[in-house]
Amino acid sequence: MRPRSNKKRWIAIVTIIALVVLLVAAFGIDSSMHSGTVARRVEVAGVPIGGQSEMELRAAVARTADAYKNAYVKVSSPQGDLETTAAAVGLTIDQPATVTSALAIDRNESPIARPVAWLRSLVQTRNAPLKFTVDQTALVAGLAEVDAANRVAPTEPTITVNDQGFVTVPGVKGAAISPAEVAAQLQQAAESGAMPIAITVGTRPIEPKYTDIDAKAVADKASEVTKTPLALNVGGKSATVTTKALRSWVKAGVGPNGLELQVDQGKMVADLPALVTGLGTPPVDASVQLVGTTPQIVDGQNGTKCCAPDSATRITNALVAGQTTVALDLETVTPAHDRAWAEKLGITTEVSSFTTNHPAGENRVINIHKMADTVRGTIIEPGAEFSLNGRVGQRTKEKGYVPAPVIYEGTHDEDVGGGVSQFATTLFNAAFFGGLDFEEYQSHSQVIGRYPYGREATVSWEKPDLKIKNTTPYGILIDTSYTDTSLTVRLISTPYVKGDQTAQSEEPKGPCKRVSTERTRTYADGHKDVDHVYAMYQNQDGVKCT
Repeated sequence: MRPRSNKKRWIAIVTIIALVVLLVAAFGIDSSMHSGTVARRVEVAGVPIGGQSEMELRAAVARTADAYKNAYVKVSSPQGDLETTAAAVGLTIDQPATVTSALAIDRNESPIARPVAWLRSLVQTRNAPLKFTVDQTALVAGLAEVDAANRVAPTEPTITVNDQGFVTVPGVKGAAISPAEVAAQLQQAAESGAMPIAITVGTRPIEPKYTDIDAKAVADKASEVTKTPLALNVGGKSATVTTKALRSWVKAGVGPNGLELQVDQGKMVADLPALVTGLGTPPVDASVQLVGTTPQIVDGQNGTKCCAPDSATRITNALVAGQTTVALDLETVTPAHDRAWAEKLGITTEVSSFTTNHPAGENRVINIHKMADTVRGTIIEPGAEFSLNGRVGQRTKEKGYVPAPVIYEGTHDEDVGGGVSQFATTLFNAAFFGGLDFEEYQSHSQVIGRYPYGREATVSWEKPDLKIKNTTPYGILIDTSYTDTSLTVRLISTPYVKGDQTAQSEEPKGPCKRVSTERTRTYADGHKDVDHVYAMYQNQDGVKCT
């Protein structure tokens, strides 16, 4: 019986060897046939790719990568969540790496293990891992909103001053999301295969760029260079900048060499005029003045003021160098209006004038002459508005005005500056015939015989005012003159428009009457237009017109 058992054993061994040889042969033949293709029963992102050529595999991975752009991504942070897509945060499939990993399946096994892996592939599906990469530029852009919500900028150390000198104000750490950490988490979460891709990120501290030791060095230097007052020499005049004032100018700032001592030049420039007073001369604008009856341009003049533009730099350099004296220059100030401006105005010829009469020797004449002197020489530029109250200001005893009769609320009274409505009426009529626009005016509440009926204006502080607009393309010079019994206002410009009274009517208005005066304006090019001015008169004192 023993020989029979040996025979069976040998048959079994031979059978096994034969099966192994057949399997190895089959593995060899199959491996040879599928050389350069993806192993059997392999998938990528659920898509079968087994047996595909490298070109076919690349196309399949590309399609997967394209679909992955819209994958949902959620980034949770301490200050809110960001819900977005993979593409928006720069998360994409690394196609070359994914292709390489798919082709490596079964091929990276040891020679002994490869047949076993081949056998497993006959019955088991394998997943080729997706590989990912994160574009840092796109990530930073995609995280902008959540980054801004979480970012706290560090506070750099600085210096401040007390009674003893300068001391350090320590810096404070900031905080921010780290794009590198976010990228690592996104890549890890994506390669784990979890969907949706959700990560939670925190902030990391951000150190100030400069240390408290840097600030201490600046504070010590600031205390040292400001302990002695600084002597100034400006345009031949001396002044002293006290230690307190100097220290109000000094600060810590970032320069080419890091945190350093700097001077607040804006504050210094603002403070200098008050420290060095009585210097300089104001500029004088070019003007148009009448010589007899002929307008002539008078050139303007430059002025000077404290201090020249390099003053702040000179003082800064002196402080940093430890100097206790510094010389400064005055700055030239040019006038706002030069000869070219005056020439462009075209002020050459009288375009209108008007005269009103008054009794001599009354107090009101003093006020009328004072106002005429103030307004004389005023230029209304093209398109500009002239306000009589704005030009003259409040009439006061300090300005030379005296008490004289007035009409307030339809009632006769007396006040400082009374009577100047005669000037307002005279100017009103010069503007009326000069074709100018009236932006604001008001007639007297009663008819006054020395003024043109329905064509006059009153003025008081602050209301009513007389406002005239220059609607011509030329400047208008207001010239005034007077005698003991008359006042004349002339407008000097280039002829452009002329006004004429062409009609007048009146109608009852409650206990008062309303007078409408028609004006026809004729322009240099021949065209005309018509407008009106109005007056409202009461029939007795104290009556309110509506």
